[in-house]
Amino acid sequence: MNIEAKTALGVPLAVIAWIFVYLLSYAALSLLDMARGLDGDWLQETVREWVAPGLGGYVAIHAVNKILPGSRLKWVAIIFCASLVLFHIGFFSFLGHSLKFSLGEQVTQWGMVIATCAGSYIALNQTPAFVSAEKKTSKLTVDCPACGRKMNVPKGKTLKVTCPHCTYKFEIQT
Repeated sequence: MNIEAKTALGVPLAVIAWIFVYLLSYAALSLLDMARGLDGDWLQETVREWVAPGLGGYVAIHAVNKILPGSRLKWVAIIFCASLVLFHIGFFSFLGHSLKFSLGEQVTQWGMVIATCAGSYIALNQTPAFVSAEKKTSKLTVDCPACGRKMNVPKGKTLKVTCPHCTYKFEIQT
């Protein structure tokens, strides 16, 4: 399977993983709050509403990385979060008029979106495949002073470089 197909499959996989983890963690946190006698507390409910989706976003990106290695995780995370934002915009635009959500409910819902995207971002930056891909792109193309051919060197270092074409040795700071 090519990288584009893996990336395209990664978005619905992320959504499914998010829904599963969100429901499971929300239920677990609800049971924990009931056991402690805090099931009606607004602060506990807000924390539960923001922790569960954040955890879901985190696990969603890791699930895509495990099940579809080699997919473009950055694009999966961007499309995943953008679809959540668009869903909420549509939800509040169309259903908000008939259901009348309070400001507190809207803030909680948008907090869920932000928590999900934050969880995805954290997972993305902890995923070795993504981190190594980012390191690969931190190269600079330089010209050999002797033959003029181009070569890639790492950014942010002082190096003694040997041109692979003419074997000329020179020092460069990138």
